[in-house]
Amino acid sequence: MREAVRTEGLTRRFGDFTAVDRLDLTVKAGEIYGFLGSNGCGKSTTIRMLCGMLPPTAGQASVLGYDVVRESRQVQQRIGYMSQQFSLYADLTVEENLRFYAGIYGLDDATAATRGEAMMELAGVSAMRKRLTGTLPGGWRQRLALAAAMLHRPALLFLDEPTSGADVTARVLFWRLIRDLAAAGTTVVVTTHFMNEAMYCDRLCLMHAGRLIATGTPQALIAATTGTVWERADAPEEERRRLLRQWGPAAYRQGHALRVHTAGEAPTASDGWHKVAPTLEDAFVQAIRREREAIR
Repeated sequence: MREAVRTEGLTRRFGDFTAVDRLDLTVKAGEIYGFLGSNGCGKSTTIRMLCGMLPPTAGQASVLGYDVVRESRQVQQRIGYMSQQFSLYADLTVEENLRFYAGIYGLDDATAATRGEAMMELAGVSAMRKRLTGTLPGGWRQRLALAAAMLHRPALLFLDEPTSGADVTARVLFWRLIRDLAAAGTTVVVTTHFMNEAMYCDRLCLMHAGRLIATGTPQALIAATTGTVWERADAPEEERRRLLRQWGPAAYRQGHALRVHTAGEAPTASDGWHKVAPTLEDAFVQAIRREREAIR
């Protein structure tokens, strides 16, 4: 299968701070590839470099066969990009925003009208065409932003935290739209810190402190989790704090519950602990622990 993205040693520093550290990865054409990690781990910086918006400090990257530094214009002509911050104009209507972005992409009037109709239909916003964009609910504004990014039919779509600020229902609908686009042949690269959203991706890059710490399908990453995962939902707060101190990175909160990774036995002799199947969050926590141990 063709490669849509390849990076080798991709690095970005801001002064003494390394935001992205020697990133090596490939994205296959036609897949949904996710960058999963906490805020500040380097996901957005990576996307900006791949879009040709930010030059790398070291290393190299190619997108759709074009070098992101030497051929950034060719890259930007062939990709769609949706940033974390809402980028459309609140005082324009839905169709006026799409018409404006069609002009930016250099589409003629006839093509802009045809594509605008198609994208409004795809995003499900046709009935809202005359509404001011600023009056739309957050989830619908995100869908409109995706429609604008797809107007010129890019082969590759970069989505940076696309569902940030959207409610649960809007996020589910948005991801259904992403999967439809991928099924039609569009390569999608998306950043997220939501574990449930990451499960929709074909493959994932787990990032921590600017580094790639694991990669693979969500199912493979979960299957690679070692040891036993224990959970206790009703541990007193004092015991929770003690266990978090005692077990360090092997213990963490998941919602109202406390989870601990052990080699086999329960973390304490007290009642209330039960074995649970590992999740993607468990895989992520364990990958971070391995990374920390490796650099000691």
